Amino acid sequence: MRDKDFQEGTDGSGGFPLSMETVRGMVVDRCELPEGYDVGSYEIFQGRPSVVLRGGEEFAYYPSTDPEAYLSSLEKMALLPVERVFPAHHSLDIQPEITGRMRDAFQGLKESGKLRHGSGTFDYGDWAVWL
Repeated sequence: MRDKDFQEGTDGSGGFPLSMETVRGMVVDRCELPEGYDVGSYEIFQGRPSVVLRGGEEFAYYPSTDPEAYLSSLEKMALLPVERVFPAHHSLDIQPEITGRMRDAFQGLKESGKLRHGSGTFDYGDWAVWL
């Protein structure tokens, strides 16, 4: 894919709002990259939307999303000597201690019977979960 493929688009074409130069610069500025990593070969996966949302639509999580399995993963991660966390969303400057805080929050939700779909949105300041 080339930089022109990532121009801002509001027509539902799936255009990415930042140029590849900008994205590559963000990766270099915000991440300590592994030795030998070629940021010049970094590309963003760019799919095409099957539906364009216009506002007011309601949708649920994918049925196979399992909050209990997520808690299990957090419990395992919290035991590891994690130095960096690379999330799939939002900021690249997530601190490793978040896995322990998330584990504790998910355990609290489980103890209160809320670690299930449909129980609501829970805001923990710098992160939130929608179940």
